[in-house]
Amino acid sequence: VFREDYERLKREAGTRTAFPAHERGTEAAPAAPSSMALQDLLGKISRLNSLVTHENFFAQVLGLALDLVKADRGALVEVNADGWQYAAFRGIRPEAFTGALSYVDTLIGEVLRHRKLIATSGKDEEEKYGSRANLAGMRDRMAILVPIATDEEILGILYLDRADDTEKGFLSRSESLLEQFAPHVAVAWRNRKTFLTATTWPDTTFLVEPYFCQVVKQAVEQQERGGSSFALLGVRLSFPLRELAGPVAKDIQYVIGRERRVGVLNGTILVTLLTGESSPQELTGTARDIVARLKRLVPIKGFRLLTPESSVGGPNEWLRILKDELNPSAGLVEEIESLAGSELSLKDAKQLLEKHVIMKALRQAHGNITRAAQVLGVHRPQLSQLVRKHELKRESFSGSQASARAAKVQNL
Repeated sequence: VFREDYERLKREAGTRTAFPAHERGTEAAPAAPSSMALQDLLGKISRLNSLVTHENFFAQVLGLALDLVKADRGALVEVNADGWQYAAFRGIRPEAFTGALSYVDTLIGEVLRHRKLIATSGKDEEEKYGSRANLAGMRDRMAILVPIATDEEILGILYLDRADDTEKGFLSRSESLLEQFAPHVAVAWRNRKTFLTATTWPDTTFLVEPYFCQVVKQAVEQQERGGSSFALLGVRLSFPLRELAGPVAKDIQYVIGRERRVGVLNGTILVTLLTGESSPQELTGTARDIVARLKRLVPIKGFRLLTPESSVGGPNEWLRILKDELNPSAGLVEEIESLAGSELSLKDAKQLLEKHVIMKALRQAHGNITRAAQVLGVHRPQLSQLVRKHELKRESFSGSQASARAAKVQNL
């Protein structure tokens, strides 16, 4: 059964002629994989689909490849327009691969040129080219390098090796397994690139609002299962995020914490999850430390720490609170743009815009006429008259939910 599934996968992936092995040490044909090996291959191929959205995608793919051929160590190289870089490694640090004493760099360059699998060893390379200092990292090792590619481009390269001896050397069927495994990795890799394009802000690792909302929902579910409590820290930048250069975005992620997910709201607000702190005081201290370091990096207009509870709203509501508190005019700008594109008379547009501005001020002031008047820059009697004119009920802006919500927002 597994052999039939294996042949079907080969036909679907079109891998009968893809990437023929480039044998450097021997011309012997690879042995056919056993049924057990094919079963293992199918299991790992099925795992690839679930890894598309995994945060440690590269490390997970490398782990599957290492286990598939029982390799001791390896690395996964990511190829881009500027060249290539190590995206994941196991059993060896990338410093041992790079520099003047590395022969792996040479092999990677050869894979990029020929787009073919390479199976070789330190002994084979030494016999062909003589003793070289840069072969030190491969001496007494057998290695396989596999291109991860689509029809249009090479996405990456898998490097796998293990000790070169009669008992622990690579089995010849490993090449066949990797040839079948690589096209499926390429599909998952391409899907991941599409996923990241759809869920992250351009040229950053920051998440767009809908996907960050999913991250918050996962935090809520973990908390309900007994996990640690969390808080949301929102920081408003003094400039649109689209003006942010790539290196600065990396510095911001480093300051907030590489392990923390960061979302973008309204194009100017960064929001992140704070977890692990055992008390509100520790949460506040962590938030203040992050904000202080961010201020030394980029200009900031304001920040808020929101400690949500499951009884008050949900992730969408919490993010809306942060947007209203940190940038209350953003929603109004969207409403004005919407009105400009609708078929309204000038009089009706003025009336509607006036009503929306008053409603937003009342919402921000939680129904307090005096505070709303101060926000709008008018006298209290004048605002009361406008509220009656537009048939608004301030009680609807000062309900228990709004009061409870306001109590959860802490101004640092």
